[in-house]
Amino acid sequence: MDIDGLKAINDTRGHAAGDAAITRLAATIRATVRGDAIAARIGGDEFLIVAPRCDGQAAAKIAAQIIDHLAIPAGNEPACSVSVGISIETGTADFDGMYRRADEALYRAKADGKNRSVVYGRGNREA
Repeated sequence: MDIDGLKAINDTRGHAAGDAAITRLAATIRATVRGDAIAARIGGDEFLIVAPRCDGQAAAKIAAQIIDHLAIPAGNEPACSVSVGISIETGTADFDGMYRRADEALYRAKADGKNRSVVYGRGNREA
């Protein structure tokens, strides 16, 4: 997942506002994921959640909770939005393939209007 329009936030409100948006997303992820899920910032405004034993419905629910929470202004921070790509894997899946499919779904979410999640395989095709 990544923050929609982070460059615009940085350009119009300053890098401190962009940093605050990144920090808010990190805190929202931390408050939302539970159990054996692993969440990490993998660069810039891009975050990754690996949630073992999480099916598509549960993954979409996590994404919706994060999207909904960020849509509400917090203190001095304005609302912001994120786009989320979801890849559901069963059995043994290689990380690189899973990441590539989630990234493709993320780009589909952005192309479809941002501020949403897309599950890989629903309207996507493998490159």
